[in-house]
Amino acid sequence: MRFEGVLSAWNHDAGYGAIRPSGGGEEVFVALAAFPTDGEGPRPDEPLSFEIVTARDGRKQAVNLKRLSRTHLSPALREANGGARIRARQ
Repeated sequence: MRFEGVLSAWNHDAGYGAIRPSGGGEEVFVALAAFPTDGEGPRPDEPLSFEIVTARDGRKQAVNLKRLSRTHLSPALREANGGARIRARQ
C-alpha cells in the first residue's frame, strides 16, 4: 500500500530523516537508500509517495520512495506552512 507525505526532517550528515504522512499520525523514518537514484538529494518539504515496512528493530520505515509534484499532493499538505527541520552540514 502506498502513502503520501512530505519530508519533514533530514540529517545530511547521517543520511536519514522523517516523513510526515498526509493522513496524519506519527512521522515515518526514512533512509537515503529509499530515495530514487535520480541524482537529486532529499529536499525540505518535498512531497513523496512511499510504502511502509517494519524494520528489524520494530520501527516503521519508508521505502520505495517516488517524488511527487505539489499538484499531486493532498490539499491539506499543499496548504501546510512548511516547517521542515533540516540539519545542515557544518
